[in-house]
Amino acid sequence: MKTDGESPVFVEREFSCAGQLMLVRFYQPVQMPTAEYKCEYEILWPDRTRRRHSFGVDSIQALTLAMGIVHVELTASDYYKDGQLTYFDSVDLGLPPLGEAR
Repeated sequence: MKTDGESPVFVEREFSCAGQLMLVRFYQPVQMPTAEYKCEYEILWPDRTRRRHSFGVDSIQALTLAMGIVHVELTASDYYKDGQLTYFDSVDLGLPPLGEAR
């Protein structure tokens, strides 16, 4: 897996999106000077890349919140609504919904 300038890619998942490979990457959570943890994530859509982050009181909360946010972003997309975004040919994307990530 690749690394960015700050933290390495921790985990990633491949999806099928409109017949193309689409990646979601979660970077290793890092502790901030203020004691909370930050987890960056990246969605590599077929037509754009979106990189954001979440914060948590520990690294697990930061990662699970990032996964929940990605779940919301993916399922709110037109690709998903049109049935063009799948994981192993299933609409179950295998990510925790945001409510379960708290």
